[in-house]
Amino acid sequence: MKEQYIVSLTSYPERIECAAQALESIINQNTNEEYKIVLTLAEPQFPDKKLPDSIKKLENTGTIEILWHPTDIRSHKKLMPVLKKYPDATIIITDDDVKRPDWWLQMFIDDHNKYPEDVIVGESAWKLGADLKQTTANNIIPKGFTYHCVDEAHKILLTERPANGLGGVLYPKHSFNDKRFFDEELFMKLTPNSDESWQYCFNVIEDRTLRMCGRPTEWAKYGIKNSQKTALGKKNNANEYTRLYNLFFDEFPEYKIKMQERLKEYSKPIKEAKHEQKKQEYPTVICQLGGRLGNILFEIATARYYAIQHNMPIKYYFC
Repeated sequence: MKEQYIVSLTSYPERIECAAQALESIINQNTNEEYKIVLTLAEPQFPDKKLPDSIKKLENTGTIEILWHPTDIRSHKKLMPVLKKYPDATIIITDDDVKRPDWWLQMFIDDHNKYPEDVIVGESAWKLGADLKQTTANNIIPKGFTYHCVDEAHKILLTERPANGLGGVLYPKHSFNDKRFFDEELFMKLTPNSDESWQYCFNVIEDRTLRMCGRPTEWAKYGIKNSQKTALGKKNNANEYTRLYNLFFDEFPEYKIKMQERLKEYSKPIKEAKHEQKKQEYPTVICQLGGRLGNILFEIATARYYAIQHNMPIKYYFC
């Protein structure tokens, strides 16, 4: 049976025009695979289901499906309603404030074909420390740089939580089987503003392998201008994520046990890496080139500067 791919996102009135731009970029992906695009909206937020022309045009041409949810479950609309309607689909979630380069979807499909059982993560911004508190992940792509170090590609993430819609996340079909995951009253009580924390909690509970995508990128550079005025990122910070972890630990004792097991596994490669540090080669700087000539020259100059500073070789990708 042919695999069904769905790209899923949500939006709200203050950002619905941004969603139109994000949708256009998803429509124009360079892939031979068939895929469906689903935009989930909350009925209470759009009286009479009134939408801007930019969105209605995409719906009327059949380019996207609009899925109406009877209540506002906030960012959880990104996955929950689509998962219930299409339980046998492989779902790639994304944000409504990011334009995707045309290779983005094929990257996830290629990674999924290589690791069919794994959750593929576009970016990770936070990790759990040994003290069971949230801290910044070491593998964030530095701001201002459009390249990445190849040693992050396809890396298994043990305690790093996905930055959900920013880079995108691919969930293979049947990734969530625990009935508690779908309990709307429960997830709106514990974590109404952090769907990524809820998803990660059950990834851990259900022993899913989370793996970094094959082409880690500074996704923020694809952000849509003026889209961050009401972003959840302003509410979700290290203290908030630590608070959520503690709530989950109380609610799901097995989650704490499994996170502690992951922390033990996480410490092993760190110790081994320190021991072998002198033997390791420097990672490679990957410079992604595209757009106008001026931009290309700037990227080359920036990558060369970084490579010289860190004594690292460079590889170039045209996108």
